[in-house]
Amino acid sequence: AVTNWNAVRLLSQFSVVDGSLYVVDGLGVCARLDSRTGGVRWLAKMPDPPTLMEMRQSSSRLMQPWAMSIPVITKAGLVVPAIGRAALTGTRMLVPTPESVAVLDLSTGNVEAKSSIRSAGNLLALDDQLVLVDEESVQTYMDWDRAYARLSEMVHISTADPKPGLWLVHLALNARQRDAAIEGIDAALTALTALGTFHADEADFEQRYGDAFNRLLALAQEPDRVDAAMKKRLFEQLAIASITPRQQVDQRFAEATFLAGSGSPEKAVDLYQAVLFDQVMSKELYATSSGARSARDEAREQITRLIARHGRSIYQSYEDAAARALADLRRTDASAEAFI
Repeated sequence: AVTNWNAVRLLSQFSVVDGSLYVVDGLGVCARLDSRTGGVRWLAKMPDPPTLMEMRQSSSRLMQPWAMSIPVITKAGLVVPAIGRAALTGTRMLVPTPESVAVLDLSTGNVEAKSSIRSAGNLLALDDQLVLVDEESVQTYMDWDRAYARLSEMVHISTADPKPGLWLVHLALNARQRDAAIEGIDAALTALTALGTFHADEADFEQRYGDAFNRLLALAQEPDRVDAAMKKRLFEQLAIASITPRQQVDQRFAEATFLAGSGSPEKAVDLYQAVLFDQVMSKELYATSSGARSARDEAREQITRLIARHGRSIYQSYEDAAARALADLRRTDASAEAFI
């Protein structure tokens, strides 16, 4: 009978390499044992071990033999998972923990390096990359120079496909390679321009163009990986690249939000007002967290909020222009319709 429902069932698998047994458990501990005597040669605790909650959440998965931890040896070393399968690479062991992959020296068990990962999972070590598989995704990790060379080649070959440029942006931002990220943005936008030339199918073109545009717009709104200068440059480029009223509205609202949050409320007002002045854009539906509403209503509400926060002076130029226009109409004795 089960007497403690808070208990976490911990299972592990092992690898046998050159007379040594490498074992990893669900607590984030790795050991090297003598395969004949069972004697412990070294015992190491992994950096970033799983929390009790993470162990409870993964306990049912760890009960499955194919999901239990197994260390793997690769050329780089020993890879060990606290949650997931590790990899051995000749003289090192690679260990996926909830937040990183630790590289252990096989002879001592010392952690020699640690690389951040998005999630824990099972590792497969290949000649030039590390593949990590979890319950929802397949991730690959590669030396930056090799990855950059591959993606650059794809960018130059696929001149009308924005995907390689987008892949380069994502990888470069993760690797903190700012210049390469800008290169990827430029490549993706150049491919958007060429996309229509190579797609006779209008529906396919709209789908591909819209997907790439939306990914670039989402990139411009990321809070952490993209700095303010990159965002400003990207918004300027997307203003040119927006070809449908919906894209134009989404771009202007996103840039206005950025400007309002970076100390330029007057410029944000200009973008909202541009939507109000445009009869096509103002009628577009704009998606919000609570549903959808007309772009006109959203722009008016955002302007009202900015005025409440920064004072009427940020909208004064538009009020003055409206007053002058009204005075001109009255002087010319315009008809009632002109005042609407």
